[in-house]
Amino acid sequence: MRGKLAIACIVLAVTCRVAGADDVVGQCRFNIPACDQIITSPSFGPDEKALAYRYRGELRTDAGENRLAIADFTESIRLKKDDMSAFAGRGRAKFADRNLAGSIADYSEAIRLLPGSADLYVQRAHVYIVNKQLDAAISDLTEAIRLNPSSAQAFNTRGVAYVKKGDFDRAIDDYTAAIALFPFPEIYANRGFAYEAEARSREETPGNASWRTIRS
Repeated sequence: MRGKLAIACIVLAVTCRVAGADDVVGQCRFNIPACDQIITSPSFGPDEKALAYRYRGELRTDAGENRLAIADFTESIRLKKDDMSAFAGRGRAKFADRNLAGSIADYSEAIRLLPGSADLYVQRAHVYIVNKQLDAAISDLTEAIRLNPSSAQAFNTRGVAYVKKGDFDRAIDDYTAAIALFPFPEIYANRGFAYEAEARSREETPGNASWRTIRS
């Protein structure tokens, strides 16, 4: 009887320890001190520490601590080289730190690890737009739309790229597609600006039959 009781106590202790570890990992997603506890404790393995570095990197990016976030994501990648989310997170932190080339490189690695993610193509396209690589952005967004035809964000962002290229017809079409999927006020505003830019271009090039009539 005593033997069974001892075994039961051991099982209970192990279960409590595992449950406690799970609680800390869960808290780490929203709490930097919990991440610190995982990173510094010998009770956690490399996978858990990699996750803690990634979560802490995400929290630091949200707080504007971009250099510290980049260091965290780099350590996460060192511990777990195939973590797509760590590369994407570091890409976001590098973008916030204005390291556009580094951001594109990290998003490219994330896409290599998960080529079916429309969201990753949209995120890299956004960096391309800021870096004035509009054709690359449009290519990424076209792929994102192929992967997820219901992505209003992809249509809207491609509309932005087309506006910057001066292709207002295509921009208006993309904004219209985005509105059909998600009638968000910002997208209506974007389409309004595209209509205005299109009208201005038609006025500046009289007799150009390629410009459509403004639609209400």
